[in-house]
Amino acid sequence: MRTRMQERDGHRIRWVLVVAVAPGLWLAPVVSHAKGKRGGDATPFATLRLYEVQEGTDLKGNPLHPAMRLANAALVGKASGGVCTAGQDPCDFDTTATSQVPFDKGVGPIQGDFQVLFDTMLNPGHLLSDLVLKAKGSIDGTLDLRQLLGGTQPLAFIDGRWKSKDLGVRGTFTGTFFVPTTTIPTDPGASDPCPDTHFAYFDPSSGLQCLVSTEFSLGRPVTKVVATFLKTGTIGPGDDDDEDGPGKN
Repeated sequence: MRTRMQERDGHRIRWVLVVAVAPGLWLAPVVSHAKGKRGGDATPFATLRLYEVQEGTDLKGNPLHPAMRLANAALVGKASGGVCTAGQDPCDFDTTATSQVPFDKGVGPIQGDFQVLFDTMLNPGHLLSDLVLKAKGSIDGTLDLRQLLGGTQPLAFIDGRWKSKDLGVRGTFTGTFFVPTTTIPTDPGASDPCPDTHFAYFDPSSGLQCLVSTEFSLGRPVTKVVATFLKTGTIGPGDDDDEDGPGKN
């Protein structure tokens, strides 16, 4: 994990660089109506709100001036819309992804696989062991860390293509990573805008949004991802799907 310090309005803002994939409910990316690869208009299909619960980062090159950021991450959360095929909406959704971002560019490829899960509700505590796989899919796109690495804003962006043979659908996606920043003031006389959790996400349209207790994992604030899946076409039996990337789903 790497941190960057910045003074802003008397508050010390620590930007925790724990970004990775995949992919709104809170600050949804703008939905476009681009033409799909199979000739149809892109239409809204699903929205995602995920939290990054694990990331491993490897910095390649000179330890003082690394050239490449390699990362793998796991995100879990909820989806709503067309991916929820088991009668539960919102439904559970998780994804794992890998990314490669050169520091001199700040932009690089990202690939991953996702799962749509059904909650059997066999246990009142809704344990992870009660989630049953209903569909799989994959994503292939671009991760943009330029604002985060440059210290401009605690945000990162993704876009690309997704597909799921289980769902019989293909499309495009856009998403935003919201990286937690500490709100503890450096001025002893200043007040903390988030006194309950001491962390916030930065929303460009409305400023800081305080984290709630459920946006922590083992006591650590987690990066939030909100994303939109658009549908551009279908996948039928016997379709040659190689053009959509390396994923098999």
